[in-house]
Amino acid sequence: MRLSAILMRSVTQKETSMKTFLTILFLIFLSSPGVLLAQEVELKGMDSHPGYCDGIESTAQALKCVTKHKKDAETELLNNTNTVMEDMDDNVLSSFQEVQNKWLEYRSAECAYEADRVAASGLKQITELSCLAKKTQARADEILQNDKRAREPEQFSEFGVSPRWLNSVKNAYPDVLWANKNIYSADVSCDGSDEKIVSGYKYKPVMADTNDGEQQDDSILKYELSHVLAVAQNPVIGKPEITIFEIPVRSMAPEPAQDNEVQGGGMPFLCSKDINYTARSENRKDVETGETRECVPLVEVTSGQSDKCMPLYLSYSESQFTLGFQTLAAEDEGNLDETSETEERVQ
Repeated sequence: MRLSAILMRSVTQKETSMKTFLTILFLIFLSSPGVLLAQEVELKGMDSHPGYCDGIESTAQALKCVTKHKKDAETELLNNTNTVMEDMDDNVLSSFQEVQNKWLEYRSAECAYEADRVAASGLKQITELSCLAKKTQARADEILQNDKRAREPEQFSEFGVSPRWLNSVKNAYPDVLWANKNIYSADVSCDGSDEKIVSGYKYKPVMADTNDGEQQDDSILKYELSHVLAVAQNPVIGKPEITIFEIPVRSMAPEPAQDNEVQGGGMPFLCSKDINYTARSENRKDVETGETRECVPLVEVTSGQSDKCMPLYLSYSESQFTLGFQTLAAEDEGNLDETSETEERVQ
């Protein structure tokens, strides 16, 4: 083979290798997280009118769907405005109308500014209409949210991804696997504000004992499953107060420990990681205001299907939460029965 042919083949192979390398490098660049994120943000930004402009193929169709969104948003804004104005007193109504007029001025100025920045003259009208539709829709939703926040501050006192009380629970007990989706609200203390109840579980290391009572080596270390129940008093202002109950999970009840007996006699236990709540609500009259409101002085906690899996009862007494096998009423009845028997014996 001639030298020129060998050199030509070598050059061709190098060019092919370089092209392959550049192609791979380009594909890696396109698939990098930064590029994918930028493309995702760009595509999301284009969907400014969900449900209105899906599947359009021309700017004429875009103009039509954006106009429809603007009209519907303005109708919703008018309806929501009338709704929140119905119960406003004169002072609040005057302030609200002033704020609404200023918002209308801002909306017009902002959308005109956005349209002026568009270089293509054919897109200026669509851009302005799109801006008006988006801001009107946002304002319609915002009016109702602000009204609810003012009327029900206990329901809208959270400003983060997770509520303050749940953050307090997680920070104080990081070794517990909390079931964030199984949250229960009930006014157990009957003070007019709901307590928050969340459950979780953890595995607690326990050293096994030999027959003579001495601990074995670390190889015999066992783990016991415990259910954890957190009750949070969540004031609108301030830091939540957390009460924790750690409940062992076992199939049979242990012997009661006198030093750690809970109300009702015997150590509380559950038979499964799954837990259910049942509210025992009643109407109570507030001594200070004279108003009658519904509260939940007793919450039944159940877990497991066996007959030996007795329900536990969460209640509030003497400024603290208690958890036990019996209710306060049942204990009072037992005390009364015992008193009656004593009186009979005395007679």
